[in-house]
Amino acid sequence: MKKTRDNPCDKIELGNKTSQKGVSLVKKYIFEDIILQNALNFTREVIEIFGDLLKVSCIIKCNR
Repeated sequence: MKKTRDNPCDKIELGNKTSQKGVSLVKKYIFEDIILQNALNFTREVIEIFGDLLKVSCIIKCNR
């Protein structure tokens, strides 16, 4: 059987073994969500910094 995000407690077959890995699958998705959120926050910060730098460069050019 294939595990799905909707039903993480399904059993999956690993070769001849069957094991329950629902908890680790849920943790994996939580971890991935945290990584994605951190990446989005970092991207926003970078965009804000470059926006500030552009404003400063425009002010410097206008004052010449």
